[in-house]
This record gives sequence, C-alpha cells and structure tokens, in this order.
Amino acid sequence: LKGDVYIPNSFTPNGDGKNDIWYVYGNTIKSMNVTVFNQWGERIFNSTSQSKGWDGFGFGKMQPAGVYIYVAQIVLLDGTVLNRKGTVNLIR
Repeated sequence: LKGDVYIPNSFTPNGDGKNDIWYVYGNTIKSMNVTVFNQWGERIFNSTSQSKGWDGFGFGKMQPAGVYIYVAQIVLLDGTVLNRKGTVNLIR
C-alpha cells in the first residue's frame, strides 16, 4: 500500500488544461497535510485535502518558474504515516 502515494515532481500551470494543478495522488490516503515553500522558505501553499491542489499561485499572484520544496504528512487508511519531503518544478 505504501507505493499507492504519488507526488509529481513537476507541473505546468499554463491554463492548457493539462497538468495545470499539482496534486498528491493515492487511493489509500485517509488524511494529509501538504505544504509548499518557495526558495526563501516562505509558505506559499497548504492543503489538507487531496482534492485541493496547488495552482501555481502564492501571495495572490502567479509564482515564477522554478523549484519549490514540499513537505507532506500523509496518513493511510491502515494508519501508516508517511512523511515525504521533496521538490516540485513549476514550469512556465
């Protein structure tokens, strides 16, 4: 079940309807808390729902292309807690 969680490493929020929103994917997620930080360590996105993904906005405006850091705590249906950290590349 642990392999059921997928966190993409890039997305392209350019409005073409393909890969515009960065989501955490998984069929066995009971709850989650995902935070995205910019290169200065400022929190620009937070979600506690799988259905709420990051659209590339932060502080009310589109964020520049670049690498952002995410921290995720995910609780699976069986009670397993996954702590994931990584980067996501915002491509313009």
